[in-house]
Amino acid sequence: MSFEHVRIRGTGHTYDARVVYFDPKRDLAVLSVPGLPAPALTQGPSLKRSDGAVVAGFPLDGPYRVDPARVRDVLSARGADIYGNPGVVREVYSLFAQVQPGNSGGPILSPRGAVVGNGCAKPLDDATTAHALTLSAARHVLRAATNPV
Repeated sequence: MSFEHVRIRGTGHTYDARVVYFDPKRDLAVLSVPGLPAPALTQGPSLKRSDGAVVAGFPLDGPYRVDPARVRDVLSARGADIYGNPGVVREVYSLFAQVQPGNSGGPILSPRGAVVGNGCAKPLDDATTAHALTLSAARHVLRAATNPV
């Protein structure tokens, strides 16, 4: 069993979190955080080309930020899992957004604040593009969590 630590907006009290499910193909974990005094985020609808979005996170290990994004396309991305095993296909949003290390793993939100995706990666040769796992691609991970989270 793995233990992590969570802080609301990256500041204040630290809460112990326990990994209740991990998917190495999507590099996605579900954490249980007993006593966390923050509301659960709602799940939003799938986005389509030209929809607006928000990238939330801690770019460059700085303070919590939310930055605008726009969906360029919805793609099937082929690659490897976190251990380098090939053959993984993921549905991702290609976003017009500027992301930095520290945005990875954070939520992609609709303009109304609902979660519509997760995590960010950026191509090395394009500073205005980011990729994020769609909520559809992450849904089985959320369903597989066996404890209330």
